[in-house]
Amino acid sequence: MYGTGHSATRPTGSIPRVRRAYWAVAAFALGLPLAAMPFTNEVNWGFSDFLHAALLLGGTGVALEIAGRTIRSQGAATLTALLLVAVLLAVWAHLAVGVF
Repeated sequence: MYGTGHSATRPTGSIPRVRRAYWAVAAFALGLPLAAMPFTNEVNWGFSDFLHAALLLGGTGVALEIAGRTIRSQGAATLTALLLVAVLLAVWAHLAVGVF
């Protein structure tokens, strides 16, 4: 699933598509408000907002990387990844608009 560490199925040093996709989405999520700020007053992020978002996305990414490298069961790895992303989205929603 998320990087089982088996080098027999992929060349050494290659990054699985799921991992690349997460980091691309994380970079896009950070870049979107930066790109929107010059065009609208609705998005008004400061340095600390970008820092907190980067820490939240980066921390989740690192947790996904660790889980993907240590969990050998496909089902457990998928469930762990889903739970980590759910926690990320819940924290993001709480920090953004105070949903909870």
